[in-house]
Amino acid sequence: MIDQNRDGFVDKDDLIEMMTSLGKNPTDEQLDAMVQEAPGPINFTMFLTLFGDKLSGTDPEDVIVNAFACFDDKHTGFSAVLVRGRWSPVHTARVHGS
Repeated sequence: MIDQNRDGFVDKDDLIEMMTSLGKNPTDEQLDAMVQEAPGPINFTMFLTLFGDKLSGTDPEDVIVNAFACFDDKHTGFSAVLVRGRWSPVHTARVHGS
C-alpha cells in the first residue's frame, strides 16, 4: 500500500500516490518534510521506526488498530504490508470483534 512502486523503499512519489488514494492532496513542502524526517532511505524498518516515534504518546491503541483495519476490505482480520518486497499479514481481528 505504501511502497507503490514496490522497490522496497518509500520515497516522495510513493507518498503522493498513497496520500492521493486516501483522498489527501499534500503539497510538495509537506511531502519533502515527511521524507526528510528519516535519516536515510525509508525501508520497512525505518518506516516502522518513524511510525512508532510519531505514535508514541499520541493516539490510543484502538485508533491505531482501526487505522490498519481500513485496509482489511474483506473483514478477514488481516491487512497486508509490503516487507522487503513481499506481502506480510498484519493482524487486525480486534477491530472486528474477533
